[in-house]
Amino acid sequence: MILKKSTRQINTADAAAATSPALAVVPSVLEAQTANDRVSPGRNGFSGQTGEARFHTFQLISVLIPAVYRRAAASPNPRPAASMIPVIIGCTQAGSNTCTTEWALVDGATVVEHAFTKGLNPFFHTRRDISHSIRLELPEAFFKRRWERIHFYGAGCTSPEKKKIVEASLVAQFKTPVTVESDLLGAARGLLINEAGIACILGSGSNSCYYDGRAIVKNVRSLGYILGDEGSAAYIGKRFLSDCLKDIAPAQLVNDFFEYINLSPDEIMSAIYDHSLPSNTLSVYSRFLMDKLDQDYVYRLVRHAIDAFFRRNVLQYDYEGKTVCFVGSNACAYSGVLTEVADSYNIKIKKIAPSSMPGLVKYHSTDR
Repeated sequence: MILKKSTRQINTADAAAATSPALAVVPSVLEAQTANDRVSPGRNGFSGQTGEARFHTFQLISVLIPAVYRRAAASPNPRPAASMIPVIIGCTQAGSNTCTTEWALVDGATVVEHAFTKGLNPFFHTRRDISHSIRLELPEAFFKRRWERIHFYGAGCTSPEKKKIVEASLVAQFKTPVTVESDLLGAARGLLINEAGIACILGSGSNSCYYDGRAIVKNVRSLGYILGDEGSAAYIGKRFLSDCLKDIAPAQLVNDFFEYINLSPDEIMSAIYDHSLPSNTLSVYSRFLMDKLDQDYVYRLVRHAIDAFFRRNVLQYDYEGKTVCFVGSNACAYSGVLTEVADSYNIKIKKIAPSSMPGLVKYHSTDR
């Protein structure tokens, strides 16, 4: 799989200017290049010059790496390997069919090695699939010695049975004690550390919980892209695609969209209904809208989706006076709208981050 660096970054400056002083919007650093690529019908609606790999590259449309990793990598005097008391942290988050898993090899509070593999979800991948991805896609630095422990937070890791699938794969590859938890607990720990509050995921999917500083004590069910996932890329993509095919969206926007994806309506229907992970395709389609918030239709569509997330999720908690934080690519891309909707409910967002990993590094490097 080949990823290219993109010179385009999500612009959060305007959104941040409209937010409360307490709000921290963490900037993105790297994206998988897709915006200028042309695609043609194929697997899940995407193929092209590199066939199957083009589909997977398109899945990785927004890989966000916090600046903390650049600082760690640039450290002039990293501690030698012999002095490490390291752990490995893995995190697959932000929805039911997440596209990437983020990994960090941590020495104390320093990220020594940072990498991505394809998204690992025990609902969609077997133990063998997970082992294969880990061994072939992670750098050799992750396998050079036996580490103290592996902490893995994963989408789909919600039941003992599903956790055992991931745990068995990790133990087989690393020969190291493993702790497997849900992506939602990873988001809560990464955003709030030891503070109580409401942690929200807005990425390819969506989810939320109330966290007491130690554990999740309440969770409004996400329900996935068919019944829930309000505010997510899949939710927005589904609404937009329906409006395009029913001639509800503005004609020029529809024409631009069909030119952008280079697919006919019939080919789009095939990409959605004839393949196993349609939410990934819907998420990809929604990216077309990210730089078009100045258009009234797009703004109203996005605002409605995010408002639905608040009404059907955040407002179900005892939210008044509570710390509220968000993580995920959609939260970052639409941070201005997110803050506007929160303000309409008298909710102040403390943090919007593209990844839970920096907070998880801090959480696991703190004595507890």
